[in-house]
Amino acid sequence: MTQELLTENAALKQRVSELELEIERIKKDMKELILELDKKGYSSLYRD
Repeated sequence: MTQELLTENAALKQRVSELELEIERIKKDMKELILELDKKGYSSLYRD
């Protein structure tokens, strides 16, 4: 049982890391899109 929990914990930690990277990628994409909109004259409400 303990080994199963350790394995599951490691898998969950890996998934969290993957999700954190995905979040950072999305933030970067959002910033790029906002810059594009700003260039086209749209003001953005989102600022990080």
